[in-house]
Amino acid sequence: QKDDLNFTILNLELNGDFLINNYIEQKLKKYEKINSEKKFELEIKTTLNKFSVGKDIKGNTTNLKLVANLDLDINEIKTENEQIRKTASFSEEITIKKIENNYEQNNYEEILINNMSELLFKKLVFYLSKR
Repeated sequence: QKDDLNFTILNLELNGDFLINNYIEQKLKKYEKINSEKKFELEIKTTLNKFSVGKDIKGNTTNLKLVANLDLDINEIKTENEQIRKTASFSEEITIKKIENNYEQNNYEEILINNMSELLFKKLVFYLSKR
């Protein structure tokens, strides 16, 4: 756990899906206060897509696929004059059965989006900590 706190985020720019960005921004705040030799400026773009992957005989959606993507532009600050730019992408997806009740469906999807956001965050931190 301590090993993943070995970098500092100097600047963070988020674009894209509000729920995913909000989750990741809250989780990355602690990395702004760390004094580390590894320093990053991050630009993150997220997307969330929902696809119908199954229909009943009437053509109503029975199964959905949620796909969350995170595209990362990294500027690693080595010294005042040396910076390394890199890009990386991470994604998570899940296929679910559609619930008839829209309220329950929306709540369920929000929970799943939070779970996918957590997985994307963990991939991001792991990637940065191993640089």
